[in-house]
Amino acid sequence: MIVQLIVLFLFNLNGSSSLPVEIFEVKRPDGKIEIFTTNKEYRPYTLEINWQLKNIDAPTKKFFLVPGSAKSYSLMVLHPKSKAYSYSYHFTCIPGDIVGAKHNDAVTYKFPFKEGFQTKVSQGYNGGYSHRGVMAIDFVANEGTPVCAARAGIVVETESNNKGGCASPKCMKMANFVKVLHDDGTEALYSHLKHKGVIVEIGQFVQVGQVLAYSGNTGWTTNPHLHFEVLVPDYKGGKSVQTHFMSNGKRKLLTKGDEVK
Repeated sequence: MIVQLIVLFLFNLNGSSSLPVEIFEVKRPDGKIEIFTTNKEYRPYTLEINWQLKNIDAPTKKFFLVPGSAKSYSLMVLHPKSKAYSYSYHFTCIPGDIVGAKHNDAVTYKFPFKEGFQTKVSQGYNGGYSHRGVMAIDFVANEGTPVCAARAGIVVETESNNKGGCASPKCMKMANFVKVLHDDGTEALYSHLKHKGVIVEIGQFVQVGQVLAYSGNTGWTTNPHLHFEVLVPDYKGGKSVQTHFMSNGKRKLLTKGDEVK
C-alpha cells in the first residue's frame, strides 16, 4: 500500500504556519480504510481532497467539512476492490465552510459599540480609499473606545501584539483584530484595534453587545477607527457581504457620512 500526503495550507491573517487539521487512517477488520481527521481550532475547515486510486472505489465527494475542535472525526471510508490496491492523495486545507456557509441576510446587526456611543461612518461599502471591492464599514472611534460584538458567535482568531500602522497597504498585516464565527458559518472582522486591546479569548462564546476589545490605530489606517466586515469563507480568505443595522428605528445599509449611535 502506498500512501502519499501533500499539504497546501492557506495561511490565516496572523501569519501562522502550523496546520490546524491533521489526517490519519485506520485499516478496519473488514479490510476497508477509514479516514479520520482532527481539528485543533474552533473554526471549521474545508478539505479539498484529490485522489490517485488503484483498485479502490473513488469517493463521491471532493470537499469535506471538518468541524471546529473535531477529534477523530470520520471523513470517509475507502473500499478496496481487491487485495492489490494502492492510493495516494493531496488536500487543500481552507479556513471555514466554503460549501455550506451562507450569510443570513435577515440578520440585523447591532452597532459594534456600547449603547449611547455616537459616531459616524467614515468609509462605506466599496469605498474609494481602502474599501475598493470590499463590503466593509469604517466607524470613527478614538483609541480606547470599547468595541462590542455586533452579533453573537465564537471567537476564532485574534491578534493584539501589533503596535504600529501607516497610511499604506504595506501596513495591512500590522492591524490588531478579532474574528467571530457566526451560526451561519460567516465571520465578523473587527480590525485596527489597540495594542494589547483584545480582552476575549479564542474559543469564547460572545453575546451581542459584549465588549471584545478596544479600538486603536493599527494596520493600514490614517486615523483611529474601527473596521467592521462580515466574510463568507472562500478560497481567498473570505468574500465580504453587506450587513444591515438598525438606525433611527429603521433597518438600513449604512453609507459614508451616516451618523449613528
